[in-house]
Amino acid sequence: MNQSFHSGIVPKIWKHAIIVPILKNGKPASKMESFRPISLTSVIVKTLERMIINRLYYEAETRGWLSDKQAGFRARRSCEDQVLRMVQGVSDNFQAKPSKRTVMALIDYSKAYDRVWREDLLLDLISLGCPMQMVRWFRMFLTERTGQVRYDGALSNKKILPQGLPQGAVSSPMLFLIYINGLADIIPEDMEAALFADDASFWCSDTDLNNANSRVQECMTRVAEWSKAKKMNINVEKSEITFFSNDPHEAKWKPNVHALKKEVPYNPNPKFLGVHLDRTLSFANHVKYVTDKVKSRNRMLASLSTKQWGWKKRPMKRVFTTMQRSVMDYAAAAWQPWLSKSQFQKLETAQNSALRIITGQYSSTPVEALRLETGIDSYATTSKRHTAKAYEKARRLEDNHPRSETLNSKVGPHRTKRRGSWRLEAESISRSLPLANLPREPFPDAVQKPWTSSNCFEEWTTKIELKEVQQPPQPNPTAGLFSCYNNRTPWDAPAQNNDPDADMKDTG
Repeated sequence: MNQSFHSGIVPKIWKHAIIVPILKNGKPASKMESFRPISLTSVIVKTLERMIINRLYYEAETRGWLSDKQAGFRARRSCEDQVLRMVQGVSDNFQAKPSKRTVMALIDYSKAYDRVWREDLLLDLISLGCPMQMVRWFRMFLTERTGQVRYDGALSNKKILPQGLPQGAVSSPMLFLIYINGLADIIPEDMEAALFADDASFWCSDTDLNNANSRVQECMTRVAEWSKAKKMNINVEKSEITFFSNDPHEAKWKPNVHALKKEVPYNPNPKFLGVHLDRTLSFANHVKYVTDKVKSRNRMLASLSTKQWGWKKRPMKRVFTTMQRSVMDYAAAAWQPWLSKSQFQKLETAQNSALRIITGQYSSTPVEALRLETGIDSYATTSKRHTAKAYEKARRLEDNHPRSETLNSKVGPHRTKRRGSWRLEAESISRSLPLANLPREPFPDAVQKPWTSSNCFEEWTTKIELKEVQQPPQPNPTAGLFSCYNNRTPWDAPAQNNDPDADMKDTG
């Protein structure tokens, strides 16, 4: 590995991939687009990639190569940060006086990783100041790559892959972030943007929807030109445009945005990083999506609770936490504080149905008894806990973090009393806690030098060795109970003696 990195020579076997097509769920097998290609590459080069990419990631974070608007594949940044930032920003515009509307565009890139221009990526690395030794190694690693398709036990002929980042490679996500990082620089300062790997979104707020629509159109034109220069293909048919307004008279208004001489489809209920949005931020569609998914998985939970061979409560609680609660808790702080009482009650009902299956109680049993028996809190308590955790994280993160910016953004008073928000509810919960006024200790640095980090295995081995020196073996008071204490392996025959119970003692 050291020889490969210092010389810049990458063996051909490290650049070869076996591609296994996997049929997507519910897709017809007669179409090539129905299969998802899974690339199997060398395990040796993956280990070397991990060591190199850890050092490249440290350089990128400490030198500020990546935009603060990018949250994909970065430490302490997630989809919840981007969703929370966008939803809270739209909600704050609703509370402004006069109220502001928001027009938003969601861009879809077709085969984003496969269309990366390798030469331009290397130029980006050089312009950022990446060490030339890394650039030279990545150049050899990305060129002359080959692949074979394995299907039903048969292998196809080798084919050269001229462009794109290799699928299945450890370094591909980080290299793609560097390649698409320039997209954040062309977004105007009066607009907001959110990037998560190849998922790009930007929006503009204004008191007039037509003005916001014009600004989004200008930005879309810039993005289309930048994408064309980068040889990235915008899938206009799968891209979406939407808007947010709390004025009922604007419900029939539709934004009009074009890209590549095609009209971007309008979707009143787009899916933004896994959360379904709507015009007024009621999240009714997302609640329906979550409850339907929980109800569907409750049937699986019911099949595990039969009387003859049913599971016990403890493993069934684990299934519930993994399969149902994970769907309800996803980005909870970014949409649950905005729910009305009737919408939130649907989440509570979905959880109560699962608790009845776990406990096997009748439908007339009070829900308090179900929670007491399972040890699971009401979902209202769980939701408040998620809101408070998101608030505490925001207070401890650095100032340029999206969650911290959302919390510290200057907004006016919350005028609409019947509508909540994450910031409003989180501050209310924090004031009720006994430690509300104490200073918060910031998180330690998320990025550490990979070449100076401590080796946990060496520390563990040292502690074991010190323990063995300080506490030498003592005579075993239970000699004879286990054969290993008699200098024999457990599978040896028991010792012959006059004790009739020796065999039972040796076998434990």
